[in-house]
Amino acid sequence: MARQAAETGFQRIISIGGDGTIHEIANGLAGTGVALGIIPGGNGNDFARTMNLPRDPQRALRCVAEARVKAVDLGVVNGRYFVNVAGLGFDCEVVREVSRRKGSFAGSLVYLYAVFKTLASYTNADVLIDIDGTKRSRRVLMLAVANGRYYGGGMNVAPHARADDGAFDICVAGDLTRPEVVVNVPKMYLGTHLSHPKVEYFRGVRVRVESERQLPIQCDGELVGNTPAEFTVSAGSLTVIVP
Repeated sequence: MARQAAETGFQRIISIGGDGTIHEIANGLAGTGVALGIIPGGNGNDFARTMNLPRDPQRALRCVAEARVKAVDLGVVNGRYFVNVAGLGFDCEVVREVSRRKGSFAGSLVYLYAVFKTLASYTNADVLIDIDGTKRSRRVLMLAVANGRYYGGGMNVAPHARADDGAFDICVAGDLTRPEVVVNVPKMYLGTHLSHPKVEYFRGVRVRVESERQLPIQCDGELVGNTPAEFTVSAGSLTVIVP
C-alpha cells in the first residue's frame, strides 16, 4: 500500500503503530524519497525512540505537520529492508514469545516477560561472524546488527549507533550464562552492557553470519528467515519526518 501510494504521487505516508508497522511501510517507501511520518502506537516504539520522536500522539501529529525531513539509512537482510535493529539468536526467540503474548502486558513489560521466559530454555550457539572481511568464531547468546540504538522496548543495545552514518554498529553478546544475563538485562536499558568482558562491539558496512545450527533472524521485531545471512547498509534510502 505504501509503495502504491508513493507511485500515485503522495508526498507523505503516516505510520500509526509500532516498529512492525514502520518496517512494512519502509519496505514500500525505500528509495522513493516519499517522507515517512510516525505517530507511535506500538509496544516498543524503538525506532521512534532512536529518532527522538514525540511519544505523545498530539505532539507527534504536530511534528508530522511541520514536515522537517531527514534522510536515514536502511539495513538489508534476506531481501528485506530494516530501519532499526536486526539480530539473531536469543533475541529472535524473545520476538517469538512477544508475538504470542501481545496484548497480555503493557508496553515494554511484554519484552521483559519474554526475555525471562525464553531464558529458561535457550542455549547459546556457535557462529562465524564476518565483518567487512574480518572473520571471528564465537559462541554467542545473541548478535545485534544495529542501524538505530534501541530495540526490545527500550533496550539501548547500540548506544553509539546513528541511523544516518552509513554503517552498522554490531553488538555481540558472547557465551553468557543465565545468571549473567539476569544481572545484565538492566544494563541493556542503560546502555552500560558494553563494559561486560563477554560483550564485543564493532562497526562495519557488511556483516555475514554462519552458524552451526540454523538460527532465526529478526529485523524490527519481524522474523525474516534463518542463517546463513548477510546484512548490508543502504545509505540514505529512507526519508523520515523528524522534530
